[in-house]
Amino acid sequence: MIGFHLTPRLSVAAATAFVLAGCSTSLPLQAPAPASALSDAVEPQAVLRAMTIVADWQLANPSGHKPYEWQEAPFWAGLYELALRSSSRQQYVDAIRRNGESIQWQPGPRPLLADDHAVTQSYFLLYRLEHDRGMIEPALARFEEMLQAPFAESLEFSNDKTMREWVWCDALFMSPPALALATSTTGDGRYANLMDRLWWKTTDYLYDKQERLFYRDSRFFDRRERNGRKVFWSRGNGWVLAGLARVLQYLPPDYAGRGRFVTLFQEMAQRIADLQDRMAIGVPAYSILAAGRSRRPAGPASSRTRLPGA
Repeated sequence: MIGFHLTPRLSVAAATAFVLAGCSTSLPLQAPAPASALSDAVEPQAVLRAMTIVADWQLANPSGHKPYEWQEAPFWAGLYELALRSSSRQQYVDAIRRNGESIQWQPGPRPLLADDHAVTQSYFLLYRLEHDRGMIEPALARFEEMLQAPFAESLEFSNDKTMREWVWCDALFMSPPALALATSTTGDGRYANLMDRLWWKTTDYLYDKQERLFYRDSRFFDRRERNGRKVFWSRGNGWVLAGLARVLQYLPPDYAGRGRFVTLFQEMAQRIADLQDRMAIGVPAYSILAAGRSRRPAGPASSRTRLPGA
């Protein structure tokens, strides 16, 4: 994959698909990456070619993750966007369908864990093309369970609490776009209203208004880098920014709370653009504001560089 700054000539949907296609595999790859040279031109055909090369390689070299896991979910949602723009549309649509069918269109097994909702984004998107209610019924049943849950706990981090609350910032990519899609698909505003409530609960807790960045979770509030700066997980902020883009893509245009999401997106996008050199490929910046190498290496995760590109 290549890193670049996007311009208005490239649609948000296409850009999102391109960057998401690079985030689905965090297990070691079992084959070399595609050797084809990718252009750095910010031009629709160049981006479409890159999307196609990456998607074809990923389909030929599937991840070792389970089909419903969050690591897989961005790829399937991105593949849908590629399908809409590709001359090989049916090939990609069929691949998305096979993945859903392989698990009977189920979310992940843990009812309130945001990670286990992410794969349903591809179900709702494919439903737009095929109108098979069976593709989305399990997701809607899961979201009905969520509507009955109190979500009344503090967001102070604990591992067990991730099963019940959005206590870490990555959750804002995993569940919110799916809930927004549920509303845009069914016309039932309860899903978007739940998403809105939980989004701002997490944002009010984890978003630093001065730095315009998200803490990964409450364990990072008092941590500092060697340069004295606060610790903001680069990967996590990539997930949040992409989650914002996808929520805005699927939230109804007339949704009453939409403007608040737009404002947050604009604030974060400008901040990330100003800091993007720290998140560039090859820079091991676990924390965005760290000077040079931060205390914890970022490892192979690409979401810190690919997702903010949208």
